[in-house]
Amino acid sequence: MKNNLSLTYELDLKRDITLSGGKIEGSCEGKPFVKYQMKNPCDNLFIKSLFKTFVNISDSCMVAKGQYKFLVDVENISQKYYNGVYFFGNWTYKSVFYGNSCNVICNVIELIITPKKKY
Repeated sequence: MKNNLSLTYELDLKRDITLSGGKIEGSCEGKPFVKYQMKNPCDNLFIKSLFKTFVNISDSCMVAKGQYKFLVDVENISQKYYNGVYFFGNWTYKSVFYGNSCNVICNVIELIITPKKKY
């Protein structure tokens, strides 16, 4: 986590991997909020656009081997996709995206979302 607003990732893929599934779970204050499982992450427009932004991914959902370092700006994504309307509270997000032979990205992210202070 950097500046409490963004996440830095380093991904080192030794070979091409086709994503064959993924799962995202979110909870607020310990209560389940969202549970989403997908057979092909690239069928989801939001997920596919995130992957296209950060890694070399084909239309068939294959991530090319290579070293990737990228920054995910949580505040910017929240503004873009939720129009700046936040769900305040203590959030936990768990996600995994995988191919047939291995996990590609696994996350457990804990966020405390509060209103911005007005000066």
